[in-house]
Amino acid sequence: MRKSVEQTRSSASQQSADSSPAGSSLYSEILELSRSSGSKFRLMSKTLRLLAERFQSPYAAIHVQNRSEVLQDDCHTGRSDPNFWKPSVQRFLTESLASKESRARILRAKSGTDRLAYLSAPLFDGSGGTNGAIALIARVKDQIEATNRLGLLESVCRYASLAAELTIRQSAPQPSMPGSSSAPMIRHSATTLNELAFAITNDLRNKTGCGQIALGWVRGSHVDILSISGLDEVRRNSPGITSLRGAMEECLDNGGLLVCQRDDPWAKDDVSRHRLHLQWHRDTKGDAVASLPLRHCERTVAVLSVRRGSDRPFSRDELERIRGVLESSIVGAMVFAGVAGRSLWKHFLASLRNSGRVVTSSKWVGPKTVVTGVLAALSYLTFGTLPYRVTVPCTTAPAEVRQLSAPFEAPLLSGTIVEGDVVQKGEVLCEFDRQDLLHQQAELQAQLAVQEREQDRALANGTPHEAQLSMANQVLTKERLAIVNRRLEQAVIRAPFHGIVVAGDLRQRIGTVLPRGEPLYRIAPNDHWSIELEVPEIHVAQLEKGMHGAFSTYSQPDLVYPISVRRIRGSSGIRNGRNIFVAEAVLQSAAPPSAQASRGASRSSPILRPGIQGVAAVDVGRRPIWWVLSHRLLDYVRLNLWL
Repeated sequence: MRKSVEQTRSSASQQSADSSPAGSSLYSEILELSRSSGSKFRLMSKTLRLLAERFQSPYAAIHVQNRSEVLQDDCHTGRSDPNFWKPSVQRFLTESLASKESRARILRAKSGTDRLAYLSAPLFDGSGGTNGAIALIARVKDQIEATNRLGLLESVCRYASLAAELTIRQSAPQPSMPGSSSAPMIRHSATTLNELAFAITNDLRNKTGCGQIALGWVRGSHVDILSISGLDEVRRNSPGITSLRGAMEECLDNGGLLVCQRDDPWAKDDVSRHRLHLQWHRDTKGDAVASLPLRHCERTVAVLSVRRGSDRPFSRDELERIRGVLESSIVGAMVFAGVAGRSLWKHFLASLRNSGRVVTSSKWVGPKTVVTGVLAALSYLTFGTLPYRVTVPCTTAPAEVRQLSAPFEAPLLSGTIVEGDVVQKGEVLCEFDRQDLLHQQAELQAQLAVQEREQDRALANGTPHEAQLSMANQVLTKERLAIVNRRLEQAVIRAPFHGIVVAGDLRQRIGTVLPRGEPLYRIAPNDHWSIELEVPEIHVAQLEKGMHGAFSTYSQPDLVYPISVRRIRGSSGIRNGRNIFVAEAVLQSAAPPSAQASRGASRSSPILRPGIQGVAAVDVGRRPIWWVLSHRLLDYVRLNLWL
């Protein structure tokens, strides 16, 4: 049964839980995490994993919101599948976020003494209000242990919330003194574009005293956010990141400085026109926000977005000074880092684009058309790919064959089914003479009746030992009668399933006494077929187990059946004077495709039979176009000229 316990922990229970050695160790470890974590979200994520480890929780989840930024994280321990616990824990976390209180729910199995407890505790911001919650599942012995663990979880969550606020205050940037330099100090170890962006945002935040600084790199008509100060990772799908990216792309489209803040006369006109910055301004609870494009060689290559409290609005001179410093000393380094960090393929594409610009700038239409066509053809032949198929002859064979043998020694009475006939499940294939069995059945039934009368007479005469002897004889007679009845059933051989007779012809043996175990028929099911592919040596290295393809027979090439390669035999053989390897493929569907099934629905015999030959095409993947067109010639040259 399921039992729910909804309660809020008292301060006394909290103190008792806090005083435990496990609680003291948790507090000290959280304190160490707050010293090593650079942001609140990073501290909360590490705290979640610490709690999951200490509570031995198979699944734990957290949800924290700080203005427009949201942290949603989860973790699991042990060998159990986290997807089994995730829906219920996430649902319990959602309920806890709505109630804003500590909650516990105990689940007890129908059998056994094991219990599981869903535990959740709220998280708090600097003003004392709840801004999230942690939920996890733990094994408990009884309700008292669940209550104690809930108290410990609530106390640890309060302590972690306080540690997070202290971390934010300690890492908050100090505003720069008037007249100080606005240029960020870039670490010399920053070699890639992302490392450089991380250094710029964090150093610029410390210099300017802004609450948040984000740097985005322009890629075509979009902006890719490289770094946000105070965050180790940029989650592209979070609501805050989406709003920030929209504001950056609005600045890119506008091509100039955009500002949205309260009581600012010089920015009022811009606010009325640029709605994405206004939305960002509202999402940050009224903070002053601004975005400025960074140009290099008359082209916008990056966008810088800044945000700070509404009590400290931006001035145009301050933003222009920041942009001037960055464009004069930083943007060039970013462009160089972006170019230096590109792969060889991206370098080639950039060179190709530059060549295209030169061609398109020509005044003559003819040269532009010819050069463009040649470059396009060469690029397609060099880098384009095509699906490549290996086409080989093949033969059908039954994937399963059922052997039917004589169940006992008896004369054969009838057997008209021959090799090649299609049989239905339960259809009579042959019959054995049952006269002797019927006589034995009648004799045993008569003996059984006599023994029952003898038992009744013995009971009437008061001789129990004779009655027991008669009962034992009845048991023996019944067992013999059961054997005879079973042989009577086995005297009629029936088809075990729908299929085709691949071997067997008893027409010339009717009346002959067949010994027990004599082979009668071999039947193969219609819906299980194996395709034996005759793969030449030049193609065997390209085939692998699990590849898919299609099969069609010479007799009915309009019907195509899907196949899947099951295995490739290790040794070769000679067939039709060629050295080949046999690959076995499974026919995925013995029925013809739906569009063609109507033509074969009226046929009384199956479409496929053992030994039917055809052609199979196996998809081995995509190959470069130049290889598809020239690999046979290249192989011939290598083998004959030793190149």
